[in-house]
Formats: sequence, C-alpha cells, structure tokens
Amino acid sequence: MGRCGRVGWKRKHKRVNRQIRHQKHLLEKKEKDGHNLVHGFAVDPLIIDIYDSDDGKDDDDDDDDDDDDDDNDKDNDDDDDDDDDDGDDDDDDDDDDDHEVHAARPHKGQIKVAHRMRGLLHSDTYSSEVSESHRFCNRVQDAYTLRCCPQVHGVVTDTLDFVRGILTTELNSATDNPMVFADMGEIVSGGNFHGEYPAKALDFLAIAIHELASMSERRIERLVNPALSELPAFLTAEGGLNSGFMIAHCTAASLVVVVVVVVVVVELVVLVVVKIALVVVLITIIIIIEVVVVVVVAAAVVVVVVVVVVVVVVVVVVVVVVVEILLENLFSTQYFPAATLHSHSFSVYWTD
Repeated sequence: MGRCGRVGWKRKHKRVNRQIRHQKHLLEKKEKDGHNLVHGFAVDPLIIDIYDSDDGKDDDDDDDDDDDDDDNDKDNDDDDDDDDDDGDDDDDDDDDDDHEVHAARPHKGQIKVAHRMRGLLHSDTYSSEVSESHRFCNRVQDAYTLRCCPQVHGVVTDTLDFVRGILTTELNSATDNPMVFADMGEIVSGGNFHGEYPAKALDFLAIAIHELASMSERRIERLVNPALSELPAFLTAEGGLNSGFMIAHCTAASLVVVVVVVVVVVELVVLVVVKIALVVVLITIIIIIEVVVVVVVAAAVVVVVVVVVVVVVVVVVVVVVVVEILLENLFSTQYFPAATLHSHSFSVYWTD
C-alpha cells in the first residue's frame, strides 16, 4: 500500500484507509453527518485520499516498467515517427539518465525518478545492457516515451505530492458550517464547507494519471511492435492463434482514445454552447436596441404631433381674436353712428 493521508485518532496519527478497514466504528453516524453526507463535505476528500493512496505505488511501478522497456527497446527516433525529436542530442554522454542532465533542471520529481531509474539500470543486483549497447553505436536517441520518462514521471510525482498535501490538510480540517468554538463559546458562520480544494486536487490528480497512462500505453505499443522492439509480435513466440499481449495493448489504447474522445466531445459541446449563448446574447441585444429605437421614434412622433397641435390651436385662437377685434372696430359707432355693435353677441340693433 502506498502513502496516503493521515488523521488524528485518539491522540495518534494513523493512515486513513487503515482506520476505515480495521476500525469500522469510525464511520458511525453522529450529529450533522447526514448533512455532510448529502453535501459531500467529508466524503469527497476521504474517497479521493483512498484513491490517491495507491497512486504512489503505481507511479513507482511505472518507472520499473519503463526500465523494462529500456532493456528491450534500443532504437533511434527514426524508427518511430510518432516519437520523433529535433535531433539535438548527438553525444553519447548526453544520456537523459546522466546525473548532470537532471541536476541542470533540478525538479524534485524529475531527480527522484531519474535516481530510481539509475539505481535499477546500473546497480550490481540488476544488470542492464542498455548503457553498453549504446556506448559504441549510432542509435543514441531513444523515443520520447523512454528518454523523457524522468521529466514526465517527475511532474506526475510532484503532482501526487501536491495533491497528497492538500488532501492530508483537508482530512485533518474542520469543514462544518457554522463552526462551533466551544473554548471561546462562539458560533461563527464561515465558508469552510466549500469543496474547491479537494475538487481542484482531484482535477490535478486526473491530469497527472492521464499523462502517466498515456506514456505507459505508448511503451506497451513499443514492446508488442516487432519493428521497434525486435521481439516477437505481441510478445508471443507462436503467433496466429495466439494473440499474446495484443488485447492488453488494445485495451490500453482504447482507454486513451476514450479519454481523448470524451475531451474532444466536451470541448465541442462547450464550443457549441458558447456560440449559441453568444448568438442568443447578440439577438437579445439587437431586439433591445430595436425596441429602444422604436420607443424613441414613437415618443418623438408623439412630441412632434403634440407640438403641431398646440401650435395650430394657438394660431387659431390668435386668428379668432384678431378677427373679433377687426369686426368690433368695423362696426363701431364711428362708422355707423346710428347703430351700436355688441361684439359679444354679434347682434346689431337700431336706436332712435
């Protein structure tokens, strides 16, 4: 069993998975456990930690598998177009397993994996023909899946350490809400219930394991491919009816393809959704602009009509008043002394 998070239990620090398997009373339901189970405050990091506890061992095993591949695969990049490189390592002394190469790029995980590989390839108890076979030959550049193993496996190791640190802190944290501080006699509402830390840790873990699996699948292909490994096809001496490790490689390749297809489908769905959302937003904006323009134009027309009506009314009133004044002056006694004009009644009567 690999390393995993540790929790405090009865003043002792014990591994989480061991506690769960041997002390089932740890899972007895207490107050608010139903709420935690529904929201996954405590269950998510616990499950992730149990899952993560096996990854450290798997990563080391992957390094061992890479060393086994090195013993059977001693080819140049020209033998595999998928693993072609730029051809800048032309010196036999520039082997990526050399200590100085990794010291020049001292990532913790890279150095750890390189040290492990050197110990397996050059120890007294594990003899290897890789170094000797490359000493006086022209095939000095192995494929990326072999030569870049310390770099790729190294960042996976660093990622696992990062995830393990987050989950260890999460498992030993209080994620309840509200928080009850009995010593201070206070109850405080906070945000410790949010699952962003374990969620992001799980995302990082998935990315790391995917990279590790992808590299492993390529190394499996190199082992079962006689053109690259110079071994019998699918590692079986009697082909034809015997498929050897063909199904194992097909399974690994299909898993990688499934992951790629899922990622592509998700990206396409997101792209389509984003485009549809943009179109909807643009149409909505255009409709809003059109409505605003129509309202503004209608309001302007109403204002113009009102102004015209007011002007017409004023003009009519002025004309009426002017005409009335003129008529009054016209029928005044100055011009008709025998008659009196009553302007308000517009009636004329004679007086003696």
